This record gives sequence, structure tokens and C-alpha cells, in this order.
Amino acid sequence: MFEPTVLDFPTTTGVIGYNDVTPRLGAVYDLFGSGRTAVKFTMGKYLEAAVNGNGNYSGLLPSARIATSVTRTWNDANRDYSPDCDLQNPLGNGECGQISNLNFGKNIYSLSYDPNILQGWGVRPSDWGTYLTIQQQLVQGWWRSRPATRAVGCRTSP
Repeated sequence: MFEPTVLDFPTTTGVIGYNDVTPRLGAVYDLFGSGRTAVKFTMGKYLEAAVNGNGNYSGLLPSARIATSVTRTWNDANRDYSPDCDLQNPLGNGECGQISNLNFGKNIYSLSYDPNILQGWGVRPSDWGTYLTIQQQLVQGWWRSRPATRAVGCRTSP
């Protein structure tokens, strides 16, 4: 009978707190002075969203940092369609090969984070972006736009 090992996780501190300055700038110019054609420019720093399943935020969960599944080979040498081995033994034995991760079932982290990226000024991943748009009114309530979007620089992360 398979009886899994109970894992006890001590309290862990995740992201403690980010302090960021996120400047944004925007300007609009009436190209012909008629109020019907506008050139719009914006520029800003955009921070990575702090949500589960994204980067540093949910990756710190203990359950996301341990081996939660493994595979192993099986060679049915006598063709009885039953693994003739001790399945609780993670090492190769009988007809079964070694499991793919010997840390399976153990409270051993396979992933760790540098504590310096979990708090402080300017350490949260971000992008800089600039946007230029020409917008023209065709008739009352209808317009057309020609956007030109460009990410400036590269993704910043510590």
C-alpha cells in the first residue's frame, strides 16, 4: 500500500513590498487647429502585474518549489502486465527504473529566490513604452486612428 510522506512547510515570507516610481507622460497636439486632427504621444514605465501565476509572486509558494510529480520506466520482462518491483523504492529495482527526481516526496526546494528581488526600490520587473497616434475625426462621432507603438529599451529586472 502506498502511504505518502507528510510534508510540513514552515512559514515563508513572499514578496515583502515593492517601492517604485512609475513615471508616465502624455501630450496631445491639434495638428491643423481645427479640433479634428490630433497627434497624441504617451510614454511610461509599466510594471509587471502582481498576480498569481506570474513571476516572483506565486513562484514562492512552497508547493510550487518542490517536485510534485515524477516518472519512471518499466520493462515488463515476463509479460505479466504487472510491475514486478517495489514501487515505494525510488531507485531502480526489479522491472522498474529509477524515478526521474529523487527529491520527490521530500521537503527539498528545487527553486529558490534571491531575497533582494522580493523588496525594495526599483526591483520589480517593468517595461518602458512609447506610443504615438494620429487621430482624425471623419464625421461627428466617427474617427480613424493610425497608431505607432514602440517599446523602448528592454525589460528591466534585477
